[in-house]
Amino acid sequence: MQTNKQINSLYRKDVNLFFAWPVTDAIAPGYSQIILRPMDFSTMKEKLDNDEYNSIEEFRNDFKVMCDNAMIYNHPETIYYKAAKKMLNIGVKMMSKVRQSHFKSSQQRLKIK
Repeated sequence: MQTNKQINSLYRKDVNLFFAWPVTDAIAPGYSQIILRPMDFSTMKEKLDNDEYNSIEEFRNDFKVMCDNAMIYNHPETIYYKAAKKMLNIGVKMMSKVRQSHFKSSQQRLKIK
């Protein structure tokens, strides 16, 4: 899986580090009452390091949850919501390219056999 490369690339896009670490109730009052499945880049990186992702789809789902959480908790006019929406668009495009290249390389391996 190319997810290590992806997470580093996506992390660099998070220039304000909004998604770098877990959100706490001290930072965002009531967050744990609203967001039942928190996700952030440090948690995703830890899951990668521990080989907890079995597919690019599992990684993509966590990434989407991370962005969706920010858009659920924050109002659309906030910088956090806008950053999450932008991050989601960037990540979805990046991951669809990885899926396409993975699919093409799988097809090539089949032709060789």
